[in-house]
Amino acid sequence: MRNHEQHRRRHEDYLASAAWAERKEQALVAARHLCSICDGLADQVHHWRYADDLARNDDPRYQAAICSDCHILIHLVHCLHPDEFHGSDLTRDAWVWRARRVVSEWLRVQREQIEKQIVRSV
Repeated sequence: MRNHEQHRRRHEDYLASAAWAERKEQALVAARHLCSICDGLADQVHHWRYADDLARNDDPRYQAAICSDCHILIHLVHCLHPDEFHGSDLTRDAWVWRARRVVSEWLRVQREQIEKQIVRSV
């Protein structure tokens, strides 16, 4: 099994643990259940720093409360523009600033493409 696959499985096991459930709830309460990107209802916590020791991922400086829609967008945008979020040392404020900027730009481009399609179809 590749190292990446092993890490992914350990990460999934960790996210299913009681320890993570407690830390996740603490992060959501600290954020007052507000999404760091859109200010909607946060029900997830996104990490951007992953260590071999998964417990080190619990450092709140490298987590943000986030709604499920923004979480999906962040992973999508990260795949398309990995250098925007490159660097595991980003603080929460720096990550949130980048995430808001990149998601807003991505949504703007998508909206413009949809509007062009509508105009062409009329």
